[in-house]
Amino acid sequence: MTDRIIDFSADTEGAPCLQAFVRLGEAMKLRFGAVPPRDADLLIDKEKFALAGDAFWLETPGGVQFHYRKGQSVLGELPRPELDDECRLYLWGTVFGAVAWLNGMMPLHASAVSHDGGVVAFTGASGAGKSTLAAGLAWRGFAHVCDDTLVLAEGPDGLLGLPDGKPMKLWDDAADLVGAVQCSPIASLPGKAYADPAVRETRPLPLTDLVFIEAGDETTLTPVLGAEKLTLVPGALYRGFIHAARGDEQFHSRMMFELVQSVRFWRLSRPLDAGAFSQSLEDISSLIDHECGGARNRAGESSPA
Repeated sequence: MTDRIIDFSADTEGAPCLQAFVRLGEAMKLRFGAVPPRDADLLIDKEKFALAGDAFWLETPGGVQFHYRKGQSVLGELPRPELDDECRLYLWGTVFGAVAWLNGMMPLHASAVSHDGGVVAFTGASGAGKSTLAAGLAWRGFAHVCDDTLVLAEGPDGLLGLPDGKPMKLWDDAADLVGAVQCSPIASLPGKAYADPAVRETRPLPLTDLVFIEAGDETTLTPVLGAEKLTLVPGALYRGFIHAARGDEQFHSRMMFELVQSVRFWRLSRPLDAGAFSQSLEDISSLIDHECGGARNRAGESSPA
């Protein structure tokens, strides 16, 4: 099993935002052992998940157990070797998101690519095609940042999107659409397989654009302005119930302010018909090239507000 995906080899001295990148990588170095009992004082106490101020406990449907306490690395307890696949799936899903929240970062339910020195993230409801779209763009020359979960860290000039290096999870038909080479099937998700993108982004970069995917008859990119931005953010958070339970109002206010002030929000309407995917991808690629990415911010163009 791949227990360490994040590459935190960059020089981080004197850069708090990159130090956050290192903390996340260190925390996600999975070790195996007996998971300790839950704390007595809990913010969430459910059968399969518990949250304390600086720790959490998680049990998967198959019985894999995880524990994390801030300042340590993730601890896993695998009852049977055949659950290795389920362990990996949850490690880079819910566990990853929870670790990010506990370390003062904000995970979004989004797949992302980089463009002109900035991160362009795609979010939407399950089945909206976030992974497929990012994978398709990666095969058109955009560097792939993340699949399904984008972790944001506070930087000196806004929010940084952290690349994690984990493989993409694609349905078989989606892999065919984007020309992805599938690495291995996901036993706990029949019909899905891991795949690697053609090009990976390895640097933490500013989040410049957050794109909300919707179904439509035509491919259009429409800016989201003003207070409407705040109404869309809660739906884009990954495992937002963890953030809500922690009740860190100062952190919440800072992150919301940065998102609204420094990130362009868009609604992307596109046909979901597989037969229209190739043309839609070409149209989206052109829209991103003209409207999104870091170069527009550096050129002094204002984001929708």
